[in-house]
Amino acid sequence: MTLKTTLKTLAAMAILVPAAAQAENYTGSMEFTLGLGSTFDAEYDKPAAGAPSKFESDAGGLLAITPGIDRMLGKSIGIGLEMGFIWLGVADKVEDTFKDAERTLVLNPNVRLSMNFPIKAGISLSAMIAGGPAFWTSNDTTTEEFDSTRIGYGFRFNFGGGYALNKDVAAFLTIGYYTTTSYGDDVTATQSSIPINVGLRSSF
Repeated sequence: MTLKTTLKTLAAMAILVPAAAQAENYTGSMEFTLGLGSTFDAEYDKPAAGAPSKFESDAGGLLAITPGIDRMLGKSIGIGLEMGFIWLGVADKVEDTFKDAERTLVLNPNVRLSMNFPIKAGISLSAMIAGGPAFWTSNDTTTEEFDSTRIGYGFRFNFGGGYALNKDVAAFLTIGYYTTTSYGDDVTATQSSIPINVGLRSSF
């Protein structure tokens, strides 16, 4: 998926999420993520002669944009859907070998459970857990195992706080854990990270 196509998809979702949330007791959100402490692992079912069966490396920080919508089950708990657009960091060992290696875009639609508990006027405690299928789009700038779309799963959780900017809109800052695994071509690949998330959520 090209950057132009990704931006068009994000623009469409930015329009559709608030529109879908017009009914009472819905909350829409837009989240931006920088993943730190990223690691990349690949385990080969049939490694080449003399090659190790497992590849491990630190990786550059991942980047993500995640629009989502929740149906509130009460004042503090909601269940909903989100769509993660995640650009994985390039593994250090891969970057050393392939000088033009690029990030892999992962599309990760999730079901999520979110919690926002007021603790003081305008301030809330936030937590979220989410999981779903992950689609690693083709990346022909690294090894041949990743030059076609791979399917797997993604899982994340985070916690932090929010601050109400007005009666309908709140800003939030959270930290947590994200991991995504994909399968195919006799190799299982996983990238994990500690994400810092900032964003806005709005009740409708």
